[in-house]
Amino acid sequence: YVALALSYEAAPALDAALAAHAPAGPLAWALAFEQAASPTDACFKGTGGYSLGEWKALVHKDEYVRSIDGIRANIRLGECYQINYTIPFTASFSGNGWSLFHALAKRQGAGFCACLDLEEAMFLSFSPELFVLRQGRRLMARPMKGTSPRGRSTEEDDSLAANLADSTKDRAENVMIVDLMRNDLGRVAEAG
Repeated sequence: YVALALSYEAAPALDAALAAHAPAGPLAWALAFEQAASPTDACFKGTGGYSLGEWKALVHKDEYVRSIDGIRANIRLGECYQINYTIPFTASFSGNGWSLFHALAKRQGAGFCACLDLEEAMFLSFSPELFVLRQGRRLMARPMKGTSPRGRSTEEDDSLAANLADSTKDRAENVMIVDLMRNDLGRVAEAG
């Protein structure tokens, strides 16, 4: 098993057409393991408490609105069809990082969680998507688009799931992300 963390600034190394800011630190971290841990393993339990302050956006609302307006304009012009716009947040933290990871993993219910403890920093990841799995000569990806909140009952869950399945927008996004993954995998693998 290999855990790989790439900074956004590593993008030009993967595709010269991509631009990025100058890196502030390492571009990549890689760790190899003989086996993956299960959420029931002791390492996921964490010992000790933690304190997490209130999250604060590091981008002012005016800048955020300008960026979203620019993205919408570029989409209308056909310059792109999707942009994953992210902004940084900060919060004060003290205590045991593994305890925070365990609490968030339990609360998120994500199928694919990872915690990389590099001493100078910890990377916590919680994803419902399988990015890529290699088994022998076979690669598998399970991307996901379209989300819905949980209902208060099974009936409400079923209704929300039906609405999501009938959503033209969510279906189009799902087809788009599957096509993107198929294209990306086609750059490094033979079809079939």
